[in-house]
Amino acid sequence: MELVAKRGKVEYEIVIETANACVGSARNGNSLIIELTGRDGTVTGPIQLNEIGDENFSRGNIDGFLKSAVDVGLPILVRLELRDIEGKNPLGVRRVKVWYRGRKVVFPVHDWVENELNVATGEAVPYHKVHNPHVMAVLKREVKYAREVLRWVPRPGPTDSKANLPRFVDVHMVSEIPLIFRPTEQWTLSLEHNPVHANVAKAVDLLKMTKAELNSLESYHVLYKVFEEPGKRSEFLDRWRSDEEYGRQQLNGIAPMALERCSNIPETSQISDVHVKTLLGGKTLTGEMKAGKVYMTDFTTIIRDVKRNKQQQGQQMYCPDSICLYHVNCSGDLFPVAIQLVPGDPDTIFTPENSELDWLLAKMYHKVAFGCVHEWYHHFLLTHGVMEPVAVAMFRSLPRSHPIYKLMKPHLQTITVINVFGRADLLASGSGANSAMALGGDETSRETFKTFDMNDLNFPELMKKRGVTNTKTGLKYLRSFAYLILGLNDPKLLPKFYFRDDATRLWEIIEHFAATVIRHYYPSDEDIVADRFLQDMMEDLATDGLGWEDEKHRKGLPYPLRTVDQLILLCTSVIFTSSVHHSAVNFPQYDQYKYIPNSPLAMRLPPHKKGEATMERIMNSLPDMPMSLAAVATTSSLSSYAPDEILLLGDYPVKLFVEKKAKAAMRTFRRQLDKYRADVKKRNNEVPYPYEWLLPEKIAASISI
Repeated sequence: MELVAKRGKVEYEIVIETANACVGSARNGNSLIIELTGRDGTVTGPIQLNEIGDENFSRGNIDGFLKSAVDVGLPILVRLELRDIEGKNPLGVRRVKVWYRGRKVVFPVHDWVENELNVATGEAVPYHKVHNPHVMAVLKREVKYAREVLRWVPRPGPTDSKANLPRFVDVHMVSEIPLIFRPTEQWTLSLEHNPVHANVAKAVDLLKMTKAELNSLESYHVLYKVFEEPGKRSEFLDRWRSDEEYGRQQLNGIAPMALERCSNIPETSQISDVHVKTLLGGKTLTGEMKAGKVYMTDFTTIIRDVKRNKQQQGQQMYCPDSICLYHVNCSGDLFPVAIQLVPGDPDTIFTPENSELDWLLAKMYHKVAFGCVHEWYHHFLLTHGVMEPVAVAMFRSLPRSHPIYKLMKPHLQTITVINVFGRADLLASGSGANSAMALGGDETSRETFKTFDMNDLNFPELMKKRGVTNTKTGLKYLRSFAYLILGLNDPKLLPKFYFRDDATRLWEIIEHFAATVIRHYYPSDEDIVADRFLQDMMEDLATDGLGWEDEKHRKGLPYPLRTVDQLILLCTSVIFTSSVHHSAVNFPQYDQYKYIPNSPLAMRLPPHKKGEATMERIMNSLPDMPMSLAAVATTSSLSSYAPDEILLLGDYPVKLFVEKKAKAAMRTFRRQLDKYRADVKKRNNEVPYPYEWLLPEKIAASISI
């Protein structure tokens, strides 16, 4: 029990640093109470810092107070409380500093005070190293409260739309989202005004004024000009029809992870030497596959059982279960050499030796499958979908003073807010995204989540694999990073794969940072096993978050957590996925999809057969005006960076760590990113088509859009 001190009084200097994040008006206007607890559990009793209506605690302010209170020594805990509030405005607090007899103690809060908040001193301490019983009691109350506020969405039945998906926090609108998930209210409010709907309305109004029609391939250029500055034009649009550009976009475009090395032609395809031998310079497919020069994007099974969407007027949309073979030529460039649009139908096999329009239309159809799998699998499921339960489990299980909380919070705080919007505005039936795409978000995500394994996010391990069979399902791992699974890690065999090179380097930098911090707080495996908070987080994630339907394997999660290396791998995977992976598959979207013929997301006619392609057939197949507007507006909105206050990788303006070792690790992290940036820019200056999407200044630290 807390003991009210019966000692003499002493003067405490108290400083409250307010975050630039108040809800409501810029001035808080509330009365803030603080109570200090000493090492022996004695408390000062409530100390009122200001009167209601005083102009204290404005956004970003630093307010200082000299208060006489009973002497409890240098405090180890503070309790903050908002009192007597009408029209309560929660207060965002960055830090509390307390001076006692010339000594200072800092309490890093970085949270919202809604009613009452208890905060321990700034040192990051695992569960088993918290020796003060008063501090432990506060930490346990904090976790108990978090579990009451952050509830998992109820477990769905087998026919529920939420079945076969990662679970998430039980909120459905912005007003229900706990404030812990909102770094600033400005950012949250900026998302409430649906940018997709606003962009569509903007485009419709402008196009009405110009009376634009889609009657040629060139006419599609007018759509994206609505969202760009006059005169701006992406260089690749001048060569979009070329096979070289098609291969470049596969390697270094929106979803390079869809590519895999081809060691055998899948049974679903009838592509053979007859179709490609001339294109391979007289060499055989078997020989070139053995030489590591044949690659593929194969969608013949991954979306086979996914129902296709319909247009808003009820007409069917089309997306083929297609496969494309690529070949690395003597110059090291990746070229498409064959596409089969319908498994089992050799009349839908096309190569560059067919008519120009047959081949062009085949490439467009394959891009539909590519785009839908990118959006709902590589983008939504493998970043948004699997990272939200990690965030929920962490915030439910770890107190804010925990070292893993401090390490992971900058990378997980924003995911729940953005997913609440995404589930309503993107995944839901009838959403703008589903009116533009041939495959539905919910169904595609459920189908691909069936074989998801946490090891799919283990970048370096996947680089070593060669067609490994998933012992859990008997199926090959779905291609979350398939280029790593089937051997795209050799730059001699597959040069100019800048995404692979940059992502590998970033993984190593992130891993070094995470390992340095974690080994400081967990010197041995015994420390991992002894940390009850950490073990509770893993149990929550494995049994309620990601692995709730997979009782035997728990989606490959290390549960229970037993070693330091397991924790390093988990944290590295989460930071990498939330930053590097998400940025690579999110921010290039508009560039990839803005010109509809380059990368359509749906077709209005079923796949053609040899000899059927004409320009009229192409125009009748491509998306019409409503579908095209929805696609361009959606990808334009999703490709936008969040407001300035959302962090980039390596930025830590919120000072969660106070220990010298952890702060030194952050400085080293930034230096390594600076060196990486310089190396990438040097390379980009030496290549004809630079890859810039993974420059540190373009990598958001968390999933915030």
